[in-house]
Amino acid sequence: MRLLEFRIKNFRSIVDSGWNTLSSDNITALIGQNESGKTSVLEGLYSFWEGTISEDVLRSDMTFPEVSCLYRPGSDESFDFIDNGRLPAGMLPVMQKEKNLVLTREWLPDMSSRITLSGDEISVIFDEIEKKELGMTQTVMTAIYKALEESGETRQDVIRLEESTAELAGELEKITRRQAELKKLSTRSSDPAKQEVLKQDTGSVEKQIECITGKLQKESALLAELRKNLNDRAIFREHGNICLTSVKDLENTKPELDKAYTELMEVQANMAFLRGEKETRAGELKLFEAKENYIRVRRNMESLKEKAGISTRLVKKLLEGKTLNEAEKEAVDEFNARNKLYTREEAGEAFFKCIPPHEFFQDFSSLLPNRIDLEDIFQNNNKVEGYKAVKNFLIIAGLDPQFFRQTNNRILKQKIENLNNDVTVDFQEYWRQNIGKTNKIRIHFELEHYDTSNPEKKGKPYLEFWIKDEHERLYPKQRSRGVRWFLSFYLELKAFARQNENAERVFLIDEPGLSLHARAQEDVLKVFEDIKGKIQIIYTTHSPHLIDNDKLYRLLAVQRGTENHEQSETIIYDASHLHAATSDTLSPLSSLLGAGFNRQQLALQSGNVIVEDISSFYYLSSLYKMMNPGENIHFLPANGPAGVTTLVNLMIGWGFDFSVLLFDNQDSREVISELQLNLKGFDPAEPGSRLILAKNIAAPEDLFSTLDFKKYIIKKRMGIPDSNSGFMSENDIPRHLLASDFARSVASEGLSPDAFDQETRHNLRNIFIPARFRISDENC
Repeated sequence: MRLLEFRIKNFRSIVDSGWNTLSSDNITALIGQNESGKTSVLEGLYSFWEGTISEDVLRSDMTFPEVSCLYRPGSDESFDFIDNGRLPAGMLPVMQKEKNLVLTREWLPDMSSRITLSGDEISVIFDEIEKKELGMTQTVMTAIYKALEESGETRQDVIRLEESTAELAGELEKITRRQAELKKLSTRSSDPAKQEVLKQDTGSVEKQIECITGKLQKESALLAELRKNLNDRAIFREHGNICLTSVKDLENTKPELDKAYTELMEVQANMAFLRGEKETRAGELKLFEAKENYIRVRRNMESLKEKAGISTRLVKKLLEGKTLNEAEKEAVDEFNARNKLYTREEAGEAFFKCIPPHEFFQDFSSLLPNRIDLEDIFQNNNKVEGYKAVKNFLIIAGLDPQFFRQTNNRILKQKIENLNNDVTVDFQEYWRQNIGKTNKIRIHFELEHYDTSNPEKKGKPYLEFWIKDEHERLYPKQRSRGVRWFLSFYLELKAFARQNENAERVFLIDEPGLSLHARAQEDVLKVFEDIKGKIQIIYTTHSPHLIDNDKLYRLLAVQRGTENHEQSETIIYDASHLHAATSDTLSPLSSLLGAGFNRQQLALQSGNVIVEDISSFYYLSSLYKMMNPGENIHFLPANGPAGVTTLVNLMIGWGFDFSVLLFDNQDSREVISELQLNLKGFDPAEPGSRLILAKNIAAPEDLFSTLDFKKYIIKKRMGIPDSNSGFMSENDIPRHLLASDFARSVASEGLSPDAFDQETRHNLRNIFIPARFRISDENC
């Protein structure tokens, strides 16, 4: 897994760094003035790994840091290093298509943090899941409210019917008694006229009884039905009310969490104004209580989320017609299945375990001691002084601590002597400094035993370390600060590279080699080059000796948004936008150019060709060597079209001969106009003109035919309706990265002109006419 890009927000002077691409060859240098924010970038990346921050990194507006890192699995890796079955549907194909993943760490008010799987398309999937969950909750809540409203109406109907049936029953009882009385009177009476009247009255009463009885039966049946309906819906109402309560409790907790957050922010902000030990102690106690309250409320919210999630699903199942037992089981199963899928945080934690560790190199943390007891090595006593450095030394020497248990002292000492030579030779490959003209230092260790001067340890073995030269042998602590720093640096990086051949790591180094001579600083770069296969290095520097002029794609320029204002935010420019950085920010590059001219390494007396940017440099230098092997042409990249004139003036000032090669585009035409206006020798129609114009070719990418561009540059099959450079611009493809990859391919694969088609070869022949370049005999 390799770190490709990073983005830092709200970290010291960094408000939002935007996405920044790291060098494709694992070495990235941050340049810029003091207080520009270079160290904040390293600390932000280290905090991303550690998960911790101090209050020192918080901005005055009390916004909390957020650091995002984009990783890509290696060519032999896929995304099967976590439980892919827990990824939400559609997420794995997105990552496989993009071939990368984004992890974001956000810090919370209690100074804890959470790490999430993020990125635009991934976030859309998580958002859809949350949207679906919210939609389901809203549907269920609507159904509950509707059911409760209907139940209320039904209860009113039941009450009305109960009153009505009771009234009808009373009337029926009363009229039934009247019927009985009429029957008695009719039986006792012998008067025919009276019996006729009673008969008529009895018939009328019977009709009333029949009517009331029918009405009572109808209303009683309806009442029974309504009661049954209420009884049947009792379970739904009960669990609906539980669901409403849990959802409302969850909603009510959000303001409580906001309040706890606000209180915590206020307490943290006030800490800076406390004076005296008593005030500080009281403030710390108040801060502790505020943090505990925030944590309590947040945990309560998580518990309520689970309760609401299960109760909502249970009601949903009841709405679907499930029995209570079925609904309870299916609701728990569905919630567990949903809960089994990774959340943003869980996916973030799972992938976080697979990324390479980020380590911040600490000066002198690996300093060799003068001596160390073997007993401390055997017992892995990492608290003893120099333990880490000795372990690193033994790893580089290829020694296991058991090596020292050998009983044959003569053989042991001979092996130690051989190892001293091996380690010294390896060290001297990187440390090229001499004491005098030829005297190089040597690293030396010996196995000794305590004598009677140390009675408590008499006879016990220990290792003793020396840094020797031809004239004296001194303990490590007696050597210069520069030697000690480089040795510490060498031991740390080489030991890791030796011990973890198949592991990866991101190594963060702030101002390496401050105490080193210029030549020794270049030795630091040599170590970087040696270990970059598995260790990704990100370092800050002010030194031109820690920048490789041929690899300016490694640079990120860091500066404040407003010059001379320490409170302004930090801005970061990549290598393709260095021209936007200030001259002070780019001072290491300016020094590099001056130093290069003095050393005759960056420019020659003749055969120098200025090109407008780093992408042109990579394409043209690699293509020219391929087309004209053996000819010594030195291409010098400017920082964009605006930097061409600056380089021209420098070359003239130093008295070097040169040409300027530009492509046929609007920016170049403006540069040509400026050169022709202020200087002689830039009219392409004149003999001996310094200007080489690639007519009808807008950019170096257009030197290639469409087929060759697809095959060797973007390495994809896709439609390119317009020019190659237009395609790159429309799709926002980083030019310098593809250019540097092509240059490496030319060098490693040994491409020849025959590899390209006729159109490409024609363009290359037209631009690389040797007579057009100012080459003297001594450089041919």
